[in-house]
Amino acid sequence: MKEWLRMKGTPWVVVGLTAAWVQALLLWDTLHETAFLFPLVDSSSYHQLAQAFLKGVVPRTPFWQPPLYPWFLAGVYDFFGLSMLAARMVHGVVGVAGALLTLALGLRLAGRGVGLAAGLAAALCGPLLFFQIQLLPVGLAVVLDLALVLQLLRAMDRPVGWRWAGAGIWLGLAGLAVPNALVMGAVALPVAWGAGGKEGFRGRAWRRVALLLAGVALVVAPVTIRNRVVGKQWALISTNSGINFFIGNNPHMDVTVGTRPGLDWERLTQIPYQQEGVKDARGADRYFWREGFRFLVGQPAAFFKGLVVKSRQFLAAREIPRNLDLYTMRAHSMVLTGLTGKWEWFAFPFGVVGPLGLLGMALALGRGRDHRVTVAFVGLYAVSVILFFPTARYRAPLLPFFLIYAAWALDWLVKRVRVPGPGWWGGMAGLGVLALLVNAPVSAPSDGVRFDAELENAVGAAFQLRGQYEPAMRHYQKARDRDPRLAEAAYNMGVLLGERKRRNEAKQAYRDVLRIRPDHDKARINLGIVLFQEGALGEAADMLEMATSLSPGNPRAWHNRALVLESMGRHQEALACWEKAAARDAAYEPMLRQAKRKAVAPVPEGK
Repeated sequence: MKEWLRMKGTPWVVVGLTAAWVQALLLWDTLHETAFLFPLVDSSSYHQLAQAFLKGVVPRTPFWQPPLYPWFLAGVYDFFGLSMLAARMVHGVVGVAGALLTLALGLRLAGRGVGLAAGLAAALCGPLLFFQIQLLPVGLAVVLDLALVLQLLRAMDRPVGWRWAGAGIWLGLAGLAVPNALVMGAVALPVAWGAGGKEGFRGRAWRRVALLLAGVALVVAPVTIRNRVVGKQWALISTNSGINFFIGNNPHMDVTVGTRPGLDWERLTQIPYQQEGVKDARGADRYFWREGFRFLVGQPAAFFKGLVVKSRQFLAAREIPRNLDLYTMRAHSMVLTGLTGKWEWFAFPFGVVGPLGLLGMALALGRGRDHRVTVAFVGLYAVSVILFFPTARYRAPLLPFFLIYAAWALDWLVKRVRVPGPGWWGGMAGLGVLALLVNAPVSAPSDGVRFDAELENAVGAAFQLRGQYEPAMRHYQKARDRDPRLAEAAYNMGVLLGERKRRNEAKQAYRDVLRIRPDHDKARINLGIVLFQEGALGEAADMLEMATSLSPGNPRAWHNRALVLESMGRHQEALACWEKAAARDAAYEPMLRQAKRKAVAPVPEGK
């Protein structure tokens, strides 16, 4: 047995089998759980985008989100069919690959014992498992980031041209999955320049840098060119970076970071179009970047105070949620329940991994170039997340690196425990301070959100999308029971009741929405339509007038208001509404032309 454990391939077998077993166990554990049955919230967006790629109906605009993951998911669907089980099995394989690459980097940086411990920890890391089972780019980003760092370290070993080009390709791919990885360019370029020592100044450094950049361009340039040719706008990868920067950098950061999917998120995305007259996605992206930098220049103290708060949130032991909460979802999985946990002054696993990982990185900085490059990547990536806004999902790609250095720090402490010197005592003191820092309670903008209610609402929406009305209604009702103030659940229930021709119940649901959120323009539009169908034209007109004032950029609101006004014989007012609808969406221009003809045509007596 001992001889087998010493064999060179043993760590690979142990980590690979463990990771595969855990991924299979998690898949079986969640196979029939409604919380994991469908792609929810952001996963649903990726799911729908992947289907759009397969059908060739992607909008002719620059990519809103980085395209690599939806392309990857579209490839899975193209090969296996539209199967959620197959997609999650492939995600499990990606998770196994992530654990093996963690092992590979750990072996290189710190040797057999640390590498094996880090690989096993990656296979058993609850937050990683949670994000890997979702249809999200996290698992793919983990694989690409680890592969990028490994390739760069290998290029430093033997700085031949193809290795630098390979590092550039991995850098480009990682950026197409999660653009934060592009910060590695700030490490890779100086490393490529100086990799050959003095020979770099005899011309080879330029060649290495050129090959590195060529590798990046080979991957990224087609996306940039596609955005320009198809979308008629220049965008390096996607156009969602500006809004994400603005969300975390404005005078009302707590509000914007806490913005929930649905009405408030849609309102946030429409600000540039309604307030600044922006006409396209690239213009909106520039608007949000400009507003974020305006906050930096105009209120630098508030900006840097925000950075301190976000840094504290980034290092928090608990997994701060974005749209789905790990601690809510873990109640639906025995595996996640066993591998994650949160209490007031401690959270697992980052409450352990975080302090140890930070200590390991601090100890490693003086241990050679490999460590300096790896720690620099972790630091730059962390800064890139903090500059926007930190949540568990955006921190997750760094977890394998934290696991490696946590295992290294633990190994360093254990080996010196019998004869502890000043360094050991200093390390223990530092670890204690870091443990207090990481595990101390920290607030987040999403703390007041009832994620259990939002989960039920999201599951209901998934059932409704698939035409399963009865379970959808049950989950909407559960959402409303758990959070009576969740307007989106009442609104979705109203839409569902309207689709089932239960007009009176739909009307009541929309009125419930407006009691909670009087500014809910969509509920006003739909309630106006129901009132119109019942013949209550005056009330319908008032309801739609309020909807257009709440959402003047919504062409549907103007369209429906025009229809009601036309039915009331108020032709000129209706015509003005048609004009506003057509000004916001060219699809309404034929209706505008028809309305103009009708408005000037004589109306015979009795008609």
